[in-house]
Amino acid sequence: MASWRVVPLDSVTTCIIDHRGRTPKKLDGDFAETGVPVVSARNVKGGRLNTREGVRFVTPEMYRRWMPVQLEAGDVLLTSEAPLGEVAFLTDSADLVLGQRLFALRANPDVIDPRYLYYSLRSPLIQKRLVARATGTTAQGIRQSELRRVEINLPPMDVQRHIVGRLFGIEGLIESDRRLASQMDEMVRTRFWLQFGDLLTSSGGARLTDWVTITNGVSYRSGDLTDGSPAALVTLRSVRRGGGYDPDGLKPYSGEFRPTQLVLPGEVVVARTDLTQAGDVVGRPAVVRPSRAHETLIASLDLAVVRPRLEWVTAPFLYGLLGTPGWVTHSRGHANGTTVLHLRSSAFEAHVACPAIEDVATFSAVAGLWLRLASSAAIESEVLVSLRDVLLRRLLGRSPASDEAA
Repeated sequence: MASWRVVPLDSVTTCIIDHRGRTPKKLDGDFAETGVPVVSARNVKGGRLNTREGVRFVTPEMYRRWMPVQLEAGDVLLTSEAPLGEVAFLTDSADLVLGQRLFALRANPDVIDPRYLYYSLRSPLIQKRLVARATGTTAQGIRQSELRRVEINLPPMDVQRHIVGRLFGIEGLIESDRRLASQMDEMVRTRFWLQFGDLLTSSGGARLTDWVTITNGVSYRSGDLTDGSPAALVTLRSVRRGGGYDPDGLKPYSGEFRPTQLVLPGEVVVARTDLTQAGDVVGRPAVVRPSRAHETLIASLDLAVVRPRLEWVTAPFLYGLLGTPGWVTHSRGHANGTTVLHLRSSAFEAHVACPAIEDVATFSAVAGLWLRLASSAAIESEVLVSLRDVLLRRLLGRSPASDEAA
């Protein structure tokens, strides 16, 4: 640590972009159906920027008024509150509007590697320093003037690059595992379509509820979301746009639940709520994967757990069926609401043509293997995340005595 310095953020950044008070109304306009995405704190989680859901849009003309200083590749996004301290790194210079509760920090490349700044802000040490300068009780937030004074541990540039290389390499493996899991999901849906086509019919056949039971998830309070709990909710954010499972959607949970609301790895859940303007989530399925961090998984109110009633109906088969264009169209037709869509229970009364049972068995054997590979990739990804977090603590410098005593 002899060659390390402790310096304020203000000394290692060329600018901090802060347009948090701006809205289209204040700029004599409104949001648009399409255009330039507006991202807020809700889009930054787990070190990544998620523009798949909860994004609004403005026109290019509004974008230019809102963002006189535009984002660039290498900028670091930091949430200012609700929650404080989530971070994302911009790998390209795509047009984005900086919305509510978000700062963008631009590193001075002569002093600090942009990715070192990103990893520093994610480290437990700097997270603690952010909280120390925050205000508020129910929702802590940090002002720009205080953010500039937050101190980070700054080693020489060659050490910065060494640290970045170690962490970036691990994050590359994490992303590879996640891509593999996503590809396995997509292969199951594609194989189903090629083998069975669209089994939903306007009449005749069986009703889906003849094949499955539907269990609604648990209604919860914010006070039930307790960090460190061995149980976690599988939430709406666990379902990707277009279907598939997102492990970042889990929320630690300490509240009550019914035994039927427990979800086992390999079971199928369906989104019953949708916050996207295009309705890309409602009715979409996901196969739940195991979690090393949580012993117990519980479905949240925004999900339905779909379980087979009949021996020949398998979870891989249901996942494929609920990913077909026919089901997507059907579920959209059974969803109501304006800003938020809700899937009605009548959606699960859909008429379904019965395939040959031996064909279902053949499909399930192959699709089940792919889904198990997805689960293995997800577990390996969690192991790598744990390793990365250990390195974040160890590689980014020991805290000064004042921090260690806190």
